[in-house]
Amino acid sequence: MHGRAREHAERQSDDKAEEEERRVVPSVANETVRQRMWRAFENPHTSTPALVFYYVTGYARQAGSKLVGDQLETCLRPASNQL
Repeated sequence: MHGRAREHAERQSDDKAEEEERRVVPSVANETVRQRMWRAFENPHTSTPALVFYYVTGYARQAGSKLVGDQLETCLRPASNQL
């Protein structure tokens, strides 16, 4: 019983800490555009524009890495018919 009571108390304290974190709203007026974009990227579920930003940047990273990979593959391929 003692273990269950301790787990319950820990769970309650974790819930309280999470609730307090949710209550603390950062001052949006003092944030730079970069800070707002980073906050939107870290928490895409907060709004629709944040979710769109998250997926668009993810797609751009994927396309960029594919492009770089294709270029490296083409440039580093050994020449088969050198005259």
